[in-house]
Amino acid sequence: PILAMLPPEAIKDQTRLMEEWIVRLFGGFDGGFWLAERVWETDLPLRLSGCHLTHTAVDDHHFHLAGFKDENLHGYYRSSWAG
Repeated sequence: PILAMLPPEAIKDQTRLMEEWIVRLFGGFDGGFWLAERVWETDLPLRLSGCHLTHTAVDDHHFHLAGFKDENLHGYYRSSWAG
């Protein structure tokens, strides 16, 4: 699901179900998740807190459309909302 579109309780339910499925399938869960359709909202870190999610990967497509150069798009970044 597109997590940014869901209310907080639905996010918790969806991520719990995903974690349980991954543990059954692979025997463990590292905290990563897929950011469906690259949809990010500034309050998403707050809404994901408490969901056992620690990281995601975001591709550079929209950054390229905004004019960023490849050499400025390497590394990792931390995000937070409301502390």
